[in-house]
Amino acid sequence: MSRRKSALITGGSQGIGLACAQLLYEKGYDICLMSRSPEKLEAAARSVSAGASRPVYTVPADAASPEQAAAAVEQACRLLGGIDVLINSAGCSMHAPCSFENVSTEEYKRIMDTNVDGLFYMTRSVLKAMKERQSGYIINILSTASHAAAARGGPYSASKYAALALTETLAAECRGSGIRITSISPGPVATTIWSHKTTPPSEEEMARMLKPGDIARIAGFLLDNPDYVIIRDIEVTPAGF
Repeated sequence: MSRRKSALITGGSQGIGLACAQLLYEKGYDICLMSRSPEKLEAAARSVSAGASRPVYTVPADAASPEQAAAAVEQACRLLGGIDVLINSAGCSMHAPCSFENVSTEEYKRIMDTNVDGLFYMTRSVLKAMKERQSGYIINILSTASHAAAARGGPYSASKYAALALTETLAAECRGSGIRITSISPGPVATTIWSHKTTPPSEEEMARMLKPGDIARIAGFLLDNPDYVIIRDIEVTPAGF
């Protein structure tokens, strides 16, 4: 009996990652969630499985650490029997808009570590097995900031431009290999990422944003396409912005 398709999802304890996990679990995928918080991961796994007999696996790890990323992928492979899909959903944004010369080193490194390094380390760690099987799908959750830089958002724009460059490089390298690469570049999404802002958006502003489930449905659409269909990037924005 062949195994079910499987997905490893970073940033899987909340927001877009959690929404992707819920949708793919309902589609019959075996799921492994990854984030830094064991407690949030366990709560997320319980919410995804909702008492069903099929487990949702968790791997607490920091994607921005090359050692932890490699170990997490190895553990997820053991739990799932292989990784068919990697969704790089872990991400962070700036606490507040800030002029270039006033951005702290700590803020810059925090943004780049998560949005660029984590994506790179996780992707590098899954590639060998996917190339050996000549199949796999890597979906990178980016941002409209990948395509249009904004004033007072230097580190965030730089991180998303860099992540898009990594995605496009990987797509070029994997052409014809059986491995598909797509980025999803959403505008504002109503997730807990906004709670960390110095000045969070209002309830009215949050209501006009995209929802995590909107991005998850796009990921599901990508995975439902035949293997010969290649989509490089999907940019999506809310009508209210």
